[in-house]
Amino acid sequence: PVSEVSARFNEAGRFLCLPGCEVTVKVIMDDGICRDVHMNYIGLDSLVPCVRGKGLVSSVDGTTVKRMIRETKTQVDALVGDKGGRTNIFFVNHPHYRFCDVLPEDVADNSDVRFFEVCNNGSSFAPVAPLLSDGFYMDRFWDAVNAVRCLRGEPLLYAVATDDTHSYPGCGMSNAAFTFGDGWIGVKAERLSQDALF
Repeated sequence: PVSEVSARFNEAGRFLCLPGCEVTVKVIMDDGICRDVHMNYIGLDSLVPCVRGKGLVSSVDGTTVKRMIRETKTQVDALVGDKGGRTNIFFVNHPHYRFCDVLPEDVADNSDVRFFEVCNNGSSFAPVAPLLSDGFYMDRFWDAVNAVRCLRGEPLLYAVATDDTHSYPGCGMSNAAFTFGDGWIGVKAERLSQDALF
């Protein structure tokens, strides 16, 4: 648990462990194909409730990836607020992961999404089915979102990186080979604290 890792490694002014949570929502599109949308929170100090076989957000007619991103963020923000939680950072994960289908408009039209994962050590970035043949690779994805937001006078989208390490050597899981510490987010802050970093 985070409390154990924090107790072992946190050192004032030198190292700070922040809790995080990945939320996965499955979206059944009009064409019947299931899309996965992965989203992350850093600094989330509340558990996100989950019931096996049911998502955080209820499925409704006309569900889109864009809508699920918005509704998931709204619901988790409300959950954290109700529990008096601290400020956290939300981002959309690996839009080009082969099991996801997040398009630039899905993020551009969610102006309160300020970050996306531009680098992920554990996921492939091959273009997925609904993308154009030349593909919205990461740089073009990012440019497309920010071009739309600039035209609308909305906040720009910034990038984060992760190593996507879900497990570690010796734990017996198949993805234990992901290298811890390969993805970094650089922040200029006055001090090493959650509030200062955010």
